[in-house]
Amino acid sequence: MFRYNLVITALNILIAEDGQDHARILMAVLKRSGHNILWFQTGTEAYDHIVKSGQPDLLITDVMMPGMSGFELIARLKDENIMPPTIVLTSRQRDEDVLRGLKLGVLDYITKPFSPTVVLAKVENALKRRAS
Repeated sequence: MFRYNLVITALNILIAEDGQDHARILMAVLKRSGHNILWFQTGTEAYDHIVKSGQPDLLITDVMMPGMSGFELIARLKDENIMPPTIVLTSRQRDEDVLRGLKLGVLDYITKPFSPTVVLAKVENALKRRAS
């Protein structure tokens, strides 16, 4: 199996994803690369955590979640000037959805099903951009 190995300082990544299988894959890949991971199953939980505890180094969010959607989460964080660098990871592939995410200021838009190595590469690129 191809292994994407980039050495970056361990950072805090918050995942907002209601699908347990997707979240477990993401957490395993990101923890293996040395990052600290927090996982919330709803946009509301992720929002509350960010408001109370501060911005993570990176937010990875699904779009379709119970309660607050990923787009609503991003918009609220952006309106309050507390939006961390963000990657959307979703099954929504319509151009309108991709454009909505990009207009909200996300760094990348990844569709499901996803390749863990591609996600890791995009996360590392996002974190490098954040550091520069």
